[in-house]
Amino acid sequence: ATSEEEADKLILPVEEKIRSVLGDAVYGINDDSLYTVCFNMLKDNNLKVSFAESCTGGMLAMNMTDIIGSSAVIETSVVTYCNDAKMKYLGVDKDILDKYTAVSAQVAKQMAEGQVKSSGADVAVSVTGVAGPGPDADGNPCGLVYIGIADKEGYSESFEFHFAGSKRKIRNHACMTAYNVLRLYLIKKL
Repeated sequence: ATSEEEADKLILPVEEKIRSVLGDAVYGINDDSLYTVCFNMLKDNNLKVSFAESCTGGMLAMNMTDIIGSSAVIETSVVTYCNDAKMKYLGVDKDILDKYTAVSAQVAKQMAEGQVKSSGADVAVSVTGVAGPGPDADGNPCGLVYIGIADKEGYSESFEFHFAGSKRKIRNHACMTAYNVLRLYLIKKL
């Protein structure tokens, strides 16, 4: 092509074909990131998000607050690394923690439910897991991560993931996956 406009015209049918094959696995083009895509979806629909993090240690909030104007979409965020904090700030049930451990689908779900309730946000995302370098005190393997999502209308769900690599890589995978869970939720809701 001799110009950017000509190149865009040439690539359009290829992009359409790729999108038709990959569906909602495609989240953006050019400089889009999962963070900016979620930010724009939230902002465009006047929705607020809140985060409840454990193993990611604040990465969800950090990535969103790196975007200019993020105060328009973030209601609040908490890092509840220990079980006492999960109970105190998110209302996670002690019996659930004792029975299933902090790294469980049940706890991820309760974390998201508690955060959406306490924050007043439209939707909350939670992450709990074992980033390593080895298994946790309860025997949960390194790389096991649960992501929860809940909204103010009563929907809540949690998902199990297994990641490999260093602590940093596991935390990054968990963060990206949590944003993708949020993105897919917003696609269905909107």
